[in-house]
Amino acid sequence: MYRDILFQTLRFLFLVALQVFVVNQMLQYNLVNPFIYPLFILLLPVNTSFLLVLFLSFTLGLAVDLLQFTSGIHAAATVFMGFLRIFFLRTLLSKENYEKNITPDIRNKGLAWFSVYAFVLLFFHHLMLYFLEVFTFAEFEFTMMKTLLSVIASLVIIILLEYLLIPVSKKE
Repeated sequence: MYRDILFQTLRFLFLVALQVFVVNQMLQYNLVNPFIYPLFILLLPVNTSFLLVLFLSFTLGLAVDLLQFTSGIHAAATVFMGFLRIFFLRTLLSKENYEKNITPDIRNKGLAWFSVYAFVLLFFHHLMLYFLEVFTFAEFEFTMMKTLLSVIASLVIIILLEYLLIPVSKKE
């Protein structure tokens, strides 16, 4: 149990640091902004309590907000994603997966399943984030295009990270 808590804490810190100090520093254009920190919420075990997911989502978003000097939009978007996660998992996973308390990742569910799971939740995360950022529907088409392109970029980076972070013994 302590090993799992330590692992999740290190994953949290790694993803926040990678987002703030690496990915955000590479941004060149305002159209595509990949966000990889939601991977932490995506990879929580399926039996993680709903309130804990919401608390961790808020903490994760708040950490990014504090480091990027944004006004809570990451916290709101991440809590929204955490809120939708439970409904999405209940729709797509069998009771057997809940009993095993699997981690919904590429290794356990496969690339196709994980891609759909991550795409849907990232889409809602980015949509909430960008609409809170502009706080108007006047630029609806631009915001939707920015959301879609950023989700695709985020998903590609997240899938690459998933493959890079799978332990060697489990890749075989």
